[in-house]
Amino acid sequence: LPSAARPCEAFRIMPIQRRARPKRGKEADYVRMVRKSLPSLDTCLKIMFFVVALGAFLYKFGILPEPDLVICGQQVAVTTRRGETDIRPACLEVREGVITSISSFREEDGAIILDKEEVLMPGLVDANVHINEPGSGYETFESITRAAAAGGVTTVLDVPASSNPSATSLEALDKKIEASNGKLLVDVGFLGALVPGNTENLQTLLEKGGVFGFRATLADLGSEDFHPVKEEDLRAAFQAINEALPSTAEPREKPIFMFHAMDPIVLEKERAELSLDDEDTPTDRKSYNALLQASPIEAEERAIDTLVKLCGEYNQRCHINSLASTSAVLAVTRAQHSRILMTSDTTPHYLHFEADSIPDAAPEFKVDPPLRDNANRDTLWKSLRDGQGVLYIASDHHGLPSEVKDPEEGDLFAAAAGISSLELRLPVVWTGIQARGELGLPHAVEYLCARPAEIVGMKGKGRIMTGYDADFVVWDPTEKITVNPEKLHNAHPATPYKGEELQGCVHRTFVRGTEVFLAGDDEEGQEEKFGSLGTGKLLKS
Repeated sequence: LPSAARPCEAFRIMPIQRRARPKRGKEADYVRMVRKSLPSLDTCLKIMFFVVALGAFLYKFGILPEPDLVICGQQVAVTTRRGETDIRPACLEVREGVITSISSFREEDGAIILDKEEVLMPGLVDANVHINEPGSGYETFESITRAAAAGGVTTVLDVPASSNPSATSLEALDKKIEASNGKLLVDVGFLGALVPGNTENLQTLLEKGGVFGFRATLADLGSEDFHPVKEEDLRAAFQAINEALPSTAEPREKPIFMFHAMDPIVLEKERAELSLDDEDTPTDRKSYNALLQASPIEAEERAIDTLVKLCGEYNQRCHINSLASTSAVLAVTRAQHSRILMTSDTTPHYLHFEADSIPDAAPEFKVDPPLRDNANRDTLWKSLRDGQGVLYIASDHHGLPSEVKDPEEGDLFAAAAGISSLELRLPVVWTGIQARGELGLPHAVEYLCARPAEIVGMKGKGRIMTGYDADFVVWDPTEKITVNPEKLHNAHPATPYKGEELQGCVHRTFVRGTEVFLAGDDEEGQEEKFGSLGTGKLLKS
């Protein structure tokens, strides 16, 4: 319709129309008909006043439902209409698990009033977590979601690399869903597995399984059924997705493919040069420098170059997990500048540790790709700051028992790769932000909450806005903690963060308005409390 046909806006153009040359014929008759059918400005204002007054009346006399939760704080990370994070005093009202109102700060009976030091932020979204159930059970749904709640994480995305069976088919995914029944403290979503030969299952996993995308690896991770893919497997998968979607589908409407990107040919070559299995010229298998040599930066760069070529050729959404090096960041950034839909994340450990300070024979530091030097670490922070290359931070949490993590007393090549950091992601990242001085709370919201939710496609997550899920973390960014592995809540306490002094402490966590974690207070003799298992739910795309 022409602008004159929009109610309550006709008064803005009517004077212009009256001064204009009179219209003739059918057009003039149409304009006169529209003008007569529109309410006047006075009528519009009366209607607006009546609606506001009616709402106030119903609310005052209890005809509208009271909020299930009112929480107010001096530092609330609210998302503005422009999509920016604004830290300001505010009160949030929650009804049926959803934020229904954001208003000015006030103190009222029945509301939770936060201390002035406390920050109210969206619940963290962790888009790279290994849940080993069904399978080894190293980390179960219960242990993972309990640790998540203690760390302010309200949404977890499970990657299919470490369960048995992996989610290669709808039947395998159903087994994982069945294993999660009644065990969730926070919300959990799934990725399907892309392996050689399961191309025909991908569309079913999307449509009936509700997976948010797919995870694949280019290098062998030692999994029983999560096998590495080759170029022909990727071509078949990308072609199958393209054929299943309508020809008019936008690339951003396609499912996301996530990758562990290390080139197997480079890795095999370096391992052969180290003579790891040669008893006559043995490599020091406890040396961290030898571990770095076995996983060179070139392996990351080569793998990403392969994915850039294929993702661009088939116009697919691709995401690289766990970037660790400058070369990897530059490769992803070049792809983005070439308008290829490629994104990436990094992890807290790549942003916190650096290779020169890692001792030998310390398998708790082993991860793949390995922790690299300070120059690479600085590039990761710069990429996050600039919003190019690396866009968010995921934990890549992989808790492992000592018999798997350190089976041969310091032999780094026999040790399994993986670092426990799910519960520590917020304080580790905040400590790094504080050390750099040019970043702040809005950046923490973007890196830990908003961007992972948006890139993965988890609607209603990652921001404090009306209509979004009431997932919150309450934390004190000034409070310092010293990491004691025995007090962490995941199944296995071994972590390279042992003894680290970090800044930022989680006090409370809410999932859709229900409190699932309340920190203890030793001085007041208050024990920590967790909500009921079953509070969390399974998310579908």
